Amino acid sequence: INNTHNFTMKIVNGVGEATNVSGLIAGIHNATVIFKGNETILGSSNSTLFTVKPAVNIIINKTSDIVGNASVYDLANYTIIVTNNGPSNATDVNVTENLSSLVEYADSTVTAGTYDSASNVWNIPLLANGTDATLTLTVKVVSNGTIDNNVNVTANENDTNETNNNDSADPVEAVPVVDLVITKELQDKIAEVN
Repeated sequence: INNTHNFTMKIVNGVGEATNVSGLIAGIHNATVIFKGNETILGSSNSTLFTVKPAVNIIINKTSDIVGNASVYDLANYTIIVTNNGPSNATDVNVTENLSSLVEYADSTVTAGTYDSASNVWNIPLLANGTDATLTLTVKVVSNGTIDNNVNVTANENDTNETNNNDSADPVEAVPVVDLVITKELQDKIAEVN
């Protein structure tokens, strides 16, 4: 048993409802209900074990160092930051990077965990409450068009706010690169002079 907390039970027709319960950490807890009795009913007590499951609030943020337009063959750096706002530690945190077909992987660095460039998944085995981790991902623009770049995060624990588990940097318009060469030739011609 991880913890013992006192809280108020309201008993109505034999059904109990707990009120004023807060601060319970993840783990197994013991709840005891005591009825002191009155003039007509004998007092009694009952205990039960209950489990508080871990909960996290994982937030993901993605930015790009290119805004607006990029040329084919340019390199772009995506910075992805994952933050655990707790209250529990997060385990098996997986960030899925949905790379556009207009870019290809070039390089990556992480402050925690590992990034698999084949699956585009960044795995962080443990992200403690109140901490963050960063992935810097370098990609090469290989074709023209609109580059969308979405990312999402999941963890083993229940996430109390899934609305902040997805993000994307602003789309970038990749423009084609052309290499024009002008060649001038002079052919032997005889010019007539009058």
